[in-house]
Amino acid sequence: MLGLLCAVLVGHGPLPEDAQAAIRASIQRGLASLEATADLKGGWLRGTDEPVGRPPEIPIAVSALVLKGVAQFDRKLLEQPAFQNARGLIDQALREDGAFEGGLVTNYVTSCVVSALAVIEGAEDPRVQGGVAWLKAAQWDSAEGHTAESNWYGGAGYGKHQRPDLSNTQTMLDALRDAGVPPEDEAFQRAVAFITRAQNRSESNPASWSGDDGGFVYTPAGEGESKVESEAGSLRSYGSMTYAGFKSLLYAGLDVEDPRVKAALEWLRRHWTLDENPGLGDQGYYYYLHVMSRALRAFGQDSITDNSGKDHDWRRELAERLLALQEPDGSWVNRNSDRWLEGESCLATAYAVLALEEVMASGVTASPSEMLPEPKAAPEESD
Repeated sequence: MLGLLCAVLVGHGPLPEDAQAAIRASIQRGLASLEATADLKGGWLRGTDEPVGRPPEIPIAVSALVLKGVAQFDRKLLEQPAFQNARGLIDQALREDGAFEGGLVTNYVTSCVVSALAVIEGAEDPRVQGGVAWLKAAQWDSAEGHTAESNWYGGAGYGKHQRPDLSNTQTMLDALRDAGVPPEDEAFQRAVAFITRAQNRSESNPASWSGDDGGFVYTPAGEGESKVESEAGSLRSYGSMTYAGFKSLLYAGLDVEDPRVKAALEWLRRHWTLDENPGLGDQGYYYYLHVMSRALRAFGQDSITDNSGKDHDWRRELAERLLALQEPDGSWVNRNSDRWLEGESCLATAYAVLALEEVMASGVTASPSEMLPEPKAAPEESD
């Protein structure tokens, strides 16, 4: 059995070398599993028969997520044939208008590719700048006849001129941030209006469905929508969207003293968990861990205090959880829910690798001396 043990030491400072080594080994195994499962034509999820309801351009987005993880870990790995082929898939998707071919999900695909290319080629790369310009133009604003009071203003949907939602909006903002767009840019400031209207906080959100728990829902567009069953008179907040809203407000330059940020943080403290995506259970679990990692890195604190007053070293706990869930072949997969493609190991593995890289990039820890668990052993073969 391969042992990956990590002693997490007391005190503040750089992540201890042994902790870094364990996390690096886990990431390396994850990337090796992705390399081994890549399609010969380039990328992942490129089967000949697309499942009903899956846009055929999704492999471009998944490939971009993978390549970002590869580049952040070791740029030399990009020279491997599997990753070179994936880069070719992305290169072929570039459109004259600066977007990357995504059909009905062009905003999502372009956001993922811009984030990846910003790491691989740098923010000044013409393809990055072209993608940024397209994403800004695709954001709902006055050009489409919307004012700041509109439920659509400042948001982004799966494609240009599609209904906006917080998931696509936060992915778009991730791309802008990765590409070096500053918080004071109009795109971030427009997004604040949309994000505010997706929050269950009646003092800042006048919508009739708004509650006061401080969490976030999927979209305020129309009469609003959550991905969990509605309670009478309100839309229920859930974990991944609350981290998405919290993170996006921080990316737009708001601080923890802003009442919207403070309310979101209180929701996250009340619902702190690494066992599930609060409100959705196992659905979207690896997406949840990824957005959590980016949000808490943006938060900039070593720990988060839950509702009972217990401090959680989020880096240690997140790394522990992901190492414990890693499969014997180095991959991750959501075995309890295949919603949003997390039953596909390539996507779950990409999210897990990116989350671990956020842990590494955040760089400090403050927790007792404990050991990260060994990964799962490969099952013994039976006759």
